[in-house]
Amino acid sequence: MVGSAIAFIGFPVHLAKVNTYMTTHQLGGAEFFTGEVIKKLLHKLEQETSIAIYLADIEDGEGNDYYYLCHFVLFKRGWIQDHEEMARVDVPPKFSALVHTLGDDNAHIKRMSARSAKVYSFDESGNTRIKAS
Repeated sequence: MVGSAIAFIGFPVHLAKVNTYMTTHQLGGAEFFTGEVIKKLLHKLEQETSIAIYLADIEDGEGNDYYYLCHFVLFKRGWIQDHEEMARVDVPPKFSALVHTLGDDNAHIKRMSARSAKVYSFDESGNTRIKAS
């Protein structure tokens, strides 16, 4: 598995917008963005979209954190959308930034490493760009 690439296709999470969303849906505020808040948000979004959604917390080379909500995770040559498969992926030890996935039972957040992952997002014109690597 050494040298395998992981890429996240998603969009940036703006905490102010998350807070507004959480408050509007009576899910509590997101001031502290705790694990419980993340679980509630992802569960609500998954219910609304019927798509498995992951939260990626990626740190760039300058120490800046980027949060992304991701619909798909690319590992090696295959797209991963299944929670159990995601949890079983054996990631090389050199990866360190955390990738959080909502468990099937919606009771906990699983973690796996992902340092140096390429994170893709879409700008306002729809172009794909690498946000952090």
